[in-house]
Amino acid sequence: MFGLICMCFSFKFQPIVPRFNNKMTIHTTFLAKQRVTKQIPHNVTYLSLRNLTTYMNDNNNIYGVFEYRPTKYMFGSTNYGEIPNIFNRADDCGWDIIAPGYEKLEIEKEKKISSIYNVLILQNGNHKVVVKLENENNYCAKKAAQEMQLFSKTYYKHTRVRCKWLYRIN
Repeated sequence: MFGLICMCFSFKFQPIVPRFNNKMTIHTTFLAKQRVTKQIPHNVTYLSLRNLTTYMNDNNNIYGVFEYRPTKYMFGSTNYGEIPNIFNRADDCGWDIIAPGYEKLEIEKEKKISSIYNVLILQNGNHKVVVKLENENNYCAKKAAQEMQLFSKTYYKHTRVRCKWLYRIN
């Protein structure tokens, strides 16, 4: 019995890093009910928050894709997605975007981003960018402010990552 216990403690525990063809892969658990693995595309651009805001001000061809997520992982937001091919180094995924103040948008369909409205600064660097969309008429500023407040409170509640809005919410 004692030998079995000693043998159990002699194993070395190492983190498992998923790899595919010797390249790092990302587990995307929100896209389907099953665990799906995707490979990081080669044509991505990594931008810091400062460079992202500059890039978005200079280019008017930025599109976001809103995705399906279970309600728990929407953190109180109606529309949560990412900017494909512009990655955040904090999580090696597209920059996370939120479009508050709109009715539920179609998922997996590109929407043109007109401007950055606010940014939720997170302690771990995985900041969330709040965007306004072009050609969407059903925007409500009051609903957007309420949704942004709810998002930050819910995000902290579920992740325990401290966060603060870059600009004050009225």
